[in-house]
Amino acid sequence: MPQGRGVFPNLTVDEALRMARLWGGRSSRAWTQERIYGSFPRLAERRRMFSGTLSGGERQMLAIARSLLAGADILVLDKPSEGLAPRAIEEGIIGTVGRLAREGMTMLLAEQNVAMALRLATRAAVLAGGRIVFDGEPQRLLTDRELQREHLGV
Repeated sequence: MPQGRGVFPNLTVDEALRMARLWGGRSSRAWTQERIYGSFPRLAERRRMFSGTLSGGERQMLAIARSLLAGADILVLDKPSEGLAPRAIEEGIIGTVGRLAREGMTMLLAEQNVAMALRLATRAAVLAGGRIVFDGEPQRLLTDRELQREHLGV
């Protein structure tokens, strides 16, 4: 899923999802437009709105939904919280991504919001200078103050 939540602003949510279904390949998961609307009730409410009028969080949900309909077996999310209000992060990212993870979706999350990322992660890696400087349990990264200071600047 691309950074920036690119949408087709002149397509309705419904049209954008139908288009994603056309791009779709074979997937081990059976995502349908009905299942998307069940999993993303906010998109169901806005199905007749133009994508360009959605809030940032709603656009993020639409981008995730398009990826699922296109047949993704793994989601690669590049800074999904970028530019979003805290409420949109909580509902749109943490809620949605957390729910998908609980359903068994594999995801790779590149994120600068460390607290959010570690809430969602089952494994964490920290890159510095093009090298992996930490690879392990998110809980260890949350509790190791020296590691945080050295590599995360917190």
